[in-house]
Amino acid sequence: MATVKNIGQKDVKVPFTVQVLLNGRLIHQEQIAGLAAGASQPIAALAKVTQPGLYLVRVIVDPEDRIDREGDETNNIAEKSIYLR
Repeated sequence: MATVKNIGQKDVKVPFTVQVLLNGRLIHQEQIAGLAAGASQPIAALAKVTQPGLYLVRVIVDPEDRIDREGDETNNIAEKSIYLR
């Protein structure tokens, strides 16, 4: 589970995409209709993993760059390494 949050001062009024990747493979994609300033939206993605090991989960917000005049483009990607048994 990930949470997308608008930490800016302005509402996002355009739809945008959120992608979840596991070791570089797209496992989930969804469209968010918009997000008010200060609001958040949970994102849930499921993947079946058959081998134990270290995995990299990456969440990308607005990969198509649809949100105009973003104050900070550098916080649109989050990554976390997890070990699964």
